[in-house]
Amino acid sequence: MNVENTHDTVNPAQLTERVTVSWSQPRCWHGDDVTIRVRTERVTDGYMIQLQVLAQGAANHFHQLANQPITGNKLDVPYTLNWKTLLPQPPPYPTQVQVRATVVGLNNVTALSDPMAVDLIPPLHSA
Repeated sequence: MNVENTHDTVNPAQLTERVTVSWSQPRCWHGDDVTIRVRTERVTDGYMIQLQVLAQGAANHFHQLANQPITGNKLDVPYTLNWKTLLPQPPPYPTQVQVRATVVGLNNVTALSDPMAVDLIPPLHSA
């Protein structure tokens, strides 16, 4: 009996670098501290990560953080939401913001986070 098995063949493929980025929580208030979480695959330690904060759907960022090196395919960056001091005019309310992570020096290795809801106006509570 002759058996042909094509499942044991080697298929050459190019493995590429990958980056993902996310917020530590889905919603927060202006002035809160959150964490920007960056995870990579097949990125060598020492590459710099560029982080930019932008409104959902916007092409341009309104805040860029200092580049930081990746170590062990992981980077957690503390971030304080203090945009009222950064922007001449506050973003529209309610605000959905995203963060874009780019690996500096690697072409097309970038990611955009899911949006985080930011409440800019303090809540009004009744007694």
